[in-house]
Amino acid sequence: MSDTKTLIELPGMIHSSVRRSVKKLIGPVCARAYDFLPENMAGKSVAGYVCIYGDYSDGGFPRIISLSPIGEVLPTSESFFFADEKAKRLSSHPTHVSSWQSRDKERKRYGGAIRAGALILSFSGLPEWVDEALMVAVAADMNRITEEEIARVTRISENPLLQVVRG
Repeated sequence: MSDTKTLIELPGMIHSSVRRSVKKLIGPVCARAYDFLPENMAGKSVAGYVCIYGDYSDGGFPRIISLSPIGEVLPTSESFFFADEKAKRLSSHPTHVSSWQSRDKERKRYGGAIRAGALILSFSGLPEWVDEALMVAVAADMNRITEEEIARVTRISENPLLQVVRG
């Protein structure tokens, strides 16, 4: 697990590692989503925006490390806004581990961001439960989330895909 000092010194490496993991896992996670609940994935492209926040040493205030596209997605896409909004909202609730804890569909505040050690990982572009499953898979791939933390996220969101992806 990286400490805060490492985040300050190496944000470019974190960005590269997260993007590499997302690109590796987005296909398999989406394939499981298509198999598990195909009606929710109909017409969805395998693309979106990934947003990474990190806890820096200036009072522990989370700051954006990167917000970047994955796959073919327009810069005007709502996914750009939602990926940042989910991460920013989760960062404003230091005791929360998932953006599902402050989810409010009427106000367009969705799930899809999780805490992963000193990072907040967020994705938008797929159904929100797939966004969240992808971020959990990425955090696990990078050894930044424990099985207990995954279980907690699963209990909070009741995300059916998390068990299938981790299964």
